[in-house]
Amino acid sequence: MKKQERKICRDDWQLLEEGKNYKRQIGLYELVKRNERFYRGDQWHGVKSGGLPTPVFNVFKRVINHFISTLMSQKISLRYTAESCDLLHTPEKRRQLEEGCALLSHYMNYRFDRDSMEKLLSDGLLDAALSGNCFAYVYWDRDKIAPKGYRGDFATTLIDAVNVFFGDVNTSDIESQPYILIAGRELTNNLIREAKDNGMHEEECRRITPDSDSAEQAGDFGAIELPGTKCASLIKLWKEGGTVWYEKSTRSCVITPPTDTGLKRYPVTGMCWDNVKNSCHGEAVATGLSENQLYINKAFAMVMKHMLDVSFSKVVYNDTIIDEWTNAIGEAIAVHGDVEGAVERIEP
Repeated sequence: MKKQERKICRDDWQLLEEGKNYKRQIGLYELVKRNERFYRGDQWHGVKSGGLPTPVFNVFKRVINHFISTLMSQKISLRYTAESCDLLHTPEKRRQLEEGCALLSHYMNYRFDRDSMEKLLSDGLLDAALSGNCFAYVYWDRDKIAPKGYRGDFATTLIDAVNVFFGDVNTSDIESQPYILIAGRELTNNLIREAKDNGMHEEECRRITPDSDSAEQAGDFGAIELPGTKCASLIKLWKEGGTVWYEKSTRSCVITPPTDTGLKRYPVTGMCWDNVKNSCHGEAVATGLSENQLYINKAFAMVMKHMLDVSFSKVVYNDTIIDEWTNAIGEAIAVHGDVEGAVERIEP
């Protein structure tokens, strides 16, 4: 690794730590974990009940699913149009533009179905409902098999809000960002292979080793991995000279050196469930529902405890006459002496 590349790599990871500190300040990591727990029904997390009832009536999940299904109930189609070119071009030129737009619309809808974008949108809405943001990243997958057997194609993947870092945290406008960082955890062997494919020396590739830096992934299970299998990776996107540049690294090695993608816009898109003034992160709908859900669970827990306490009569027995009481059907109870006054039943 060249000295300049090593310095760039260290600078990028320093920017990542600054971004993590911001997310810690706003409590994003714990908020996402809490909302994710509530959604899957783990709503008494950390509570030591001492044997008391801990019911879960998961209204939280049903409300969020209703929001998402309502938003996804309408079919979506995409269409390119040349209507704004009526006054700018000749009739022949407009006809050519309209034909081109028709081809683009057809191809876009083909990709929409082929890439299962409806499922991606549904999953993205769930991310936004639980974390406040949904982010998608488009990249070139060199291993993906395209139609007609060609290798390599565009791929779109969702990125957790806790793994996207903006250079300007006070705005959610993606194109105005000085840089965007995308943190992730990948299989170490895949990173080594990618580095070799990019021409990195064997000595540099040996610097890519597994780590345990998984504590700040989204959800409780993001921190649980098979030992010695994954390594932290970091993608940096920034604009320079009117185009978007790309770099990928680990803490110890550059996987892909700074590369001009030729793109004018960032290959990242995102949305906030509810906008928060002067913040790149939105407000999750789940956050406002959690206290209501807690009240429902506690209310039912108190009802259940009351029912257990008063629904059945209490048996009081003289332990000098009866050694041990049992409610087993048909089982005999040993009595020392007269049974008169040995047992009384107290009604609730």
